[in-house]
Amino acid sequence: MSLESVKKSLWVAAKSVQLIGVLHVIHEYLFDFSSAVGPSMIPALNDKGDIVIYERLTYRLRGFERGEVVIAVSPENSQLRVCKRIIATEGDRVITGVSGAKSIGQYDVKTTTVPRGHVWLQGDNPLHSHDSRHYGTVPVGLLLGKVTWKVWPFYQVCRVSREVPLEAKASVIPFGVATVPG
Repeated sequence: MSLESVKKSLWVAAKSVQLIGVLHVIHEYLFDFSSAVGPSMIPALNDKGDIVIYERLTYRLRGFERGEVVIAVSPENSQLRVCKRIIATEGDRVITGVSGAKSIGQYDVKTTTVPRGHVWLQGDNPLHSHDSRHYGTVPVGLLLGKVTWKVWPFYQVCRVSREVPLEAKASVIPFGVATVPG
């Protein structure tokens, strides 16, 4: 083996290591792809397996906000990923139940306050979503990134809306609001 071929092999190896490093930084700190399968996010996402891009940078700078669709590690099974919308952040209260009338127009309303460092995740299609209504608040540390674009199917490429569905909005009492809306 000549000195020239050794130099060339070392150059190729060094460039390969650099490329792997750049790809790692992109994947870990900038963005990644995920599939979203199932009916829980209809109409924002289809149930047949949309491919979405989620970015991992802005939440490191400013955190997560109400309305953002996120990819998270499932709180029930760390091997699974879930795609849900943040409908409440720390300090917000979420209406989790309403019991029978005490008297005309008066009901017992059960709420859960989202603790510091947690969010409340919910699917846009509540009848077909397994979410915080089942497993409670989710630590922010389980959130992997914010979904920004739907890129597949190709004919439906679009930005993912931050609009919280009306039903979900009605179940959140934002931090600082003293009473249950009536």
